[in-house]
Amino acid sequence: MAAVSKTRRRIQWAGILLVAPYVLYMLVFWVYPFIWGGVLSLQNWVLPGEAPGSYVAAILNPDVDPEFIGLKNFKDLFSFEAPQVEQAVSDDGELLYRCGRSRVAESELGEYTDETCTPLYANASRLLSLGYKELLQINLFGNTYVIGTPYPLFWNALWVTVKFMLIFIPSVFVGSMGLAAMLQRIKSFQGLYIAGYLSSYVVSGVAYSAVFKTMLARDGLVDRIGVALTGTHIGFFSDPNFALISIALIVSWKFIGYYGLIFLSGLNNISKDIYEAAKLDGANVFQRFTRITIPLLNPSIVVVAVFGIILSFNIFTEPFLITGGTPNDTTSTFMLQIYRTTFEDLRVGLGAAMAIVMAVMSFLTMMFVRRAIERDVSL
Repeated sequence: MAAVSKTRRRIQWAGILLVAPYVLYMLVFWVYPFIWGGVLSLQNWVLPGEAPGSYVAAILNPDVDPEFIGLKNFKDLFSFEAPQVEQAVSDDGELLYRCGRSRVAESELGEYTDETCTPLYANASRLLSLGYKELLQINLFGNTYVIGTPYPLFWNALWVTVKFMLIFIPSVFVGSMGLAAMLQRIKSFQGLYIAGYLSSYVVSGVAYSAVFKTMLARDGLVDRIGVALTGTHIGFFSDPNFALISIALIVSWKFIGYYGLIFLSGLNNISKDIYEAAKLDGANVFQRFTRITIPLLNPSIVVVAVFGIILSFNIFTEPFLITGGTPNDTTSTFMLQIYRTTFEDLRVGLGAAMAIVMAVMSFLTMMFVRRAIERDVSL
């Protein structure tokens, strides 16, 4: 019994030693930064200088004394007000309208029948309290309201991240699932094809961002082809309607091979006998795909969906290097805005609060999607 007990102890210590490096890594690079970020989010750091590098100098400077402000940073992120915007009036008390570039009184609208005239509203930003900035204007039941918040860039970054997720996840799903179906049909040199498609995954984000930025830039290779075919330039990164889509598709290119390998593993685990039985029952290709392939691929779908959500909330390299958040902050994602707030605006506490909120939102979104699509499928 003593010998058996000693053997068990050795096995336990061996397991502890094997796990220890990973536990240490998690504590140093995940747990400690999260706790330290929580502490920073409750403080107001007044940092000297304007250079981004001054943050590190300030942290190491014993003369910098952070002020404890509690949950004020979180309050600033989630504070709103919505005053009603009244239609502007002339000096004579008449309602004003915008007809083209002209300010027109209500009594003169008959002279502008050829133009579209819309109500002219007063400067909405003047209606907001001190420290509040305009986020957006909404029309509700015939009245116009201006939504103000102390830090509208936070909500813009959240909206940009959500839009990126809605573009990236469907595109990478379709591409990777199609790639997996194609690779499954290849019998010769399948490993070589897999290695080729996986090569995009191991490429540095900095490297492929620089390549695509050059290819899709104005007068770049793709733009020249577009001009030759259509006669017009395509603003892949300068047009607000295309910039985020372009970045999402570029990131999809990187991960299609990796996610495709996950789907390929799932497809290989589906027995061919199931498809043969479905054929005998008269099921067509679409029915076999929706009734057999998709349900049995559910574990792989959940994995890819979770990976896609985590990546979307943490995307930084591509928008930072390709567009820098431009044009008009339409590509300023959550992580990019946290970087700007912390290292450019030097609002360390607010940046830490944004990071905490992002982590919570990412976790809740991931859990919601997992519960929504995860199914227990058995045959």
